[in-house]
Amino acid sequence: MNSNNIFYQPSTPSYQVQSPVAFFIYNRPNLTQKIFNEVAKAQPKRLFVIADGPKHSDYDRKLCEETRAVTENITWECEVTRFYSSTNLGCRSRISSGLNQLFDTVEEAIILEDDIFPHESFFRFCDEMLTRYKDNPQIMMVAGCNVFQTTHPHYSYFFSRYPSIWGWATWRRAWKRYDVNICEWPRRKKSKALHSYFTNAIEVKIFSSLWNDIYYEKFDTWDYQWDYCRFFSKGIGIIPSENLITNLGFGAHATHTKDRNNFLASLPLSALNFPLFHPQRVEIYKDYDEIYFRRLLYRPPWRIQLSKIKKKVKNVYKQAISAFN
Repeated sequence: MNSNNIFYQPSTPSYQVQSPVAFFIYNRPNLTQKIFNEVAKAQPKRLFVIADGPKHSDYDRKLCEETRAVTENITWECEVTRFYSSTNLGCRSRISSGLNQLFDTVEEAIILEDDIFPHESFFRFCDEMLTRYKDNPQIMMVAGCNVFQTTHPHYSYFFSRYPSIWGWATWRRAWKRYDVNICEWPRRKKSKALHSYFTNAIEVKIFSSLWNDIYYEKFDTWDYQWDYCRFFSKGIGIIPSENLITNLGFGAHATHTKDRNNFLASLPLSALNFPLFHPQRVEIYKDYDEIYFRRLLYRPPWRIQLSKIKKKVKNVYKQAISAFN
C-alpha cells in the first residue's frame, strides 16, 4: 500500500533535517516508538515508512498493526509515503525492495531501522554529507555508526571501506548499482578484481565465502550484497569521528543481533560538533580499517577454537539443565 498524507502542527526543532528520511519497521512497537520519537525531533519534511507484513499468526498481525500505528502520530508538517507489504517478505526482500521503492521516488535519503537509535547530530551530519558528496561517485554512502569510536586527529569524519548500515544515508546514483541476488558473483570471483580492492588474502577469503553463501541464499539478509556492490564499484563510505548511532535491538527476538553481551550492543553516543572540519582529500583512513579488520573480520585459529569450546560448554549446560527439569 502506498499513501501520501500531509500533517501539520507548528513546533521548532533544534535542527530540522532537510533530506528525506526512510524508516523501516516490522513488529516491534516499543522499539519503534523509541526511534520514531527521535525522528519526530528532527521533523523531516519528507518521510517514508516502509513495513514488512505479518507472518501467519494473529499475534504477529496484531504486533504489526500496533507498530504501524506508532508512525501515524505525526505532529509536524510532513509529506508521508507508506510502503506497506501485506505479506511477510523477510529481511532480504523487504529491505531491498523497500529501498528500491524509495530510490524510485527520491534522489537521496537517510535510512533508519526500528532498532537504530540516532544522536540528534546524526541528521545534520547526513544532510551535509549528502550535499557535499552528491556528485562524487567514489562516495557511495554515509554512515552514522563509528563502531570503535575512532576519532580522526584532524577532521570531523573520515573515509572507509567498512561503513555500517546502522543508521546511514545514500543517493539514487549509488543504490542503482545494487543487486540483491549478486548475479555476477560466479564470474567476478574468478577475476582479479577482488585482489585489487582488498589489502590481503585473508580479506579475499572472508568476503568470497560470505558472497558465496549469499549467492546460494543461505542467509536472509540484504546488507552483504550492498558491501559487494560497493566493493566492485570501488566505492567507499563516510564515517563520523564520533559515534552517532546505537543499536537497541540486541536480544533473543532480533533477526541477527541476538547476543546482548556483544560489545556492539548499546554503543555509547557522542555529539558531533559543527561546523564540520572537512578532509582535504578523499582517502581511506587506514587506522580505522585496520582495527575493523582485526576485531570484526579476522578470526585467528585460537579464536575459532575458543568459539567451538564455548559452544560445546553451552550445549552441555543446556543438556544438564534439561536433565534436572
